[in-house]
Amino acid sequence: MDAAIDFCELGFIRVAAAAPALALADPAANAEQILALADDLAARGASLVLFPELALTGYSCEDLFFSAGLHQAARRALVRLAQATADRSVTLIVGFPWQTRDGRMLNAAVVLAGGRVCGVVPKTHLPNHDEFYERRWFASGAGVDETVADPVLGSFRVSAAQLFSIGHTRFGIELCEDLWAPEPPGIPLCLAGADLILNPSASNELVAKADYRRDLVRMTSARGLCGYLYAGSGPLESTKDVVFGGHLLAAENGQLLGESNRFEFSGTSLLLEFDIERLRHDRLRNTTFAAVPRGASLPLVECAPRPATIDSLRRGVDAHPFVPGDEGEFEARAAEILAIQSTGLARRVLSAGSARLVIGLSGGLDSTLAFLVCLDALTKLGRPLSDLSPLTLPGPGTSERTLESARALCRAVGVTLKEIPIHAAVTQHLADLGHTTRNDIVFENAQARERTQLLFNHANQIGGLLVGTGDLSELALGWCTFNADHMA
Repeated sequence: MDAAIDFCELGFIRVAAAAPALALADPAANAEQILALADDLAARGASLVLFPELALTGYSCEDLFFSAGLHQAARRALVRLAQATADRSVTLIVGFPWQTRDGRMLNAAVVLAGGRVCGVVPKTHLPNHDEFYERRWFASGAGVDETVADPVLGSFRVSAAQLFSIGHTRFGIELCEDLWAPEPPGIPLCLAGADLILNPSASNELVAKADYRRDLVRMTSARGLCGYLYAGSGPLESTKDVVFGGHLLAAENGQLLGESNRFEFSGTSLLLEFDIERLRHDRLRNTTFAAVPRGASLPLVECAPRPATIDSLRRGVDAHPFVPGDEGEFEARAAEILAIQSTGLARRVLSAGSARLVIGLSGGLDSTLAFLVCLDALTKLGRPLSDLSPLTLPGPGTSERTLESARALCRAVGVTLKEIPIHAAVTQHLADLGHTTRNDIVFENAQARERTQLLFNHANQIGGLLVGTGDLSELALGWCTFNADHMA
């Protein structure tokens, strides 16, 4: 029996975002909701669970944030969560109103693992416009760097400038409005080594705002060459001024990996894997990312020595990643590909000053597509289609079907097809070699090389430019003949 695969050894990590059924201003009830969701998601393989902004109290407590009673209850709930992680293998990120020693209140995310607080990350950008007025209660966490030694919660830092790790994966945190800012703090965290950016949020719902939010998450993951996990507050927040939807999102280097339904009163969650090794490979290949100046290195706090085992992936592997399933999007993508290819060819024709284009047309897929690109390039240049000179070169391996396809294609567009059979030339060439076995590599390559010399010589004959018909898949697999279609 084959050994089981642990996909975390291949660079994957399974994480979750969750929007619990909130009990506004009831931290004890919220802590139990958080633990119940965390246990369920951990049982399904999550190494980390991200909860929304101010998840322990609720975001919309407003002036209750000035209440000592609420803060005492929130502290007890935080201790409950921290102690509960002692016998759980999952890391929790929970929104919490943190008070500093110097008397400021911060809108913060607390990282909990192994029975302790690993760190507190305050929000940097506080919205105080339109329907938001966070500065009434909270101070910005910009520049805050406080070391805490708590007899129950442990020793940790309160700072936005820190990273956390679970095994091979490093993550940083920004909160809600930080994502919407002109300079999101998550980008410097990526430059400091964060593979993932986590965002506990309380972004309200307006018409079309979900689309904007989704694009922000997706494009921030592209700019940071990172994974981005977003957890928004749900509809049980107060609806005095605004409505929250519980929007959960995940993106990886510009690609949306997952998204929750919104407006679920019973709570919702999103469980998926990020491919950390792929992200690091993308960063190594991206010289622009490497060239950006870095600041001072950030402290790295270990939450867990390794992620949970992953025996199967939830994320799909698309067998056709460049072929959209939607018909309209497919047609637009195909038109874009054709435009890119034909524009490149047209520019080359202008540089070469060639009067004609020459192409070998077999009637197969590759040469047919190349033929269509040639037609589009000539159209772009305002040249007659008669400037395309296709040749079909039937040989021992040519079928009547592909030969007739080549003829029909040229008839359909009104282009003259020149036929030059190569049977005799190939037979003579093989005879000169003393070749006796027909179906081997010599037999196959002889046909390709005979066709190539005819095509090049015909291009010389008419002062034309030979257009190759090979594709990158053939080249990558080595399915081409040196001194023949490898020059395509």
